[in-house]
Amino acid sequence: MKKILIGIMLMFTLSSCYTTKYIVEGAHKLDGVYSNPQACSTNTNGNAYEDTYVTIIPESIDPKINLTIWNKYTSSIRVLWDEAAYIDVTGNTHRVIHTGVKFTDKEKAQVASVIPAGAKLEDVAVPVECIELIGGTWTIIPFESYKFDSLTEAENLVSILEKDPNLCGCTLLLPILVDDKKIEYTLRFNGEKYSISSKEEFDEEAT
Repeated sequence: MKKILIGIMLMFTLSSCYTTKYIVEGAHKLDGVYSNPQACSTNTNGNAYEDTYVTIIPESIDPKINLTIWNKYTSSIRVLWDEAAYIDVTGNTHRVIHTGVKFTDKEKAQVASVIPAGAKLEDVAVPVECIELIGGTWTIIPFESYKFDSLTEAENLVSILEKDPNLCGCTLLLPILVDDKKIEYTLRFNGEKYSISSKEEFDEEAT
């Protein structure tokens, strides 16, 4: 009987260490792409961007940005991941890593991705702050500003964002090296298709 009581008390203690978090999630649509220096013959059509050197097709599903980059140039180009950055809705800048980099190496220097002439690269950029080791597993999590303790708070944010998509925009700075010229592509997104999910998170302060 004593062991049973201890087991019940232990289960109660562990369960009380978890709290429910409500997370606002949403997809983003491409609002515009800008380059510095200006690339020739630029064109943004729907969810794709095209200029003399590249065609970029991005898809943003917070906090990840899926990228397809076609090299239209006559020689190889390089994506400079170590100089890339994710700018969140509050204007804060975040380092990103991409497919092929181990989450355990998220703070280390990254080798540029080479795209041969006429070839394409399919990749994913993720802010390092959204990668955490949870329960022994590396997991992609939302920004803290999108997590709430109550469903009402999350619903209030969704209501605000649906009225003004610009409030939930994000930006990806993507430097690409063409010959010896570095072109900084700035991909701007607006928010859409919001939803709310919930999950149990371990509360260290409750232990």
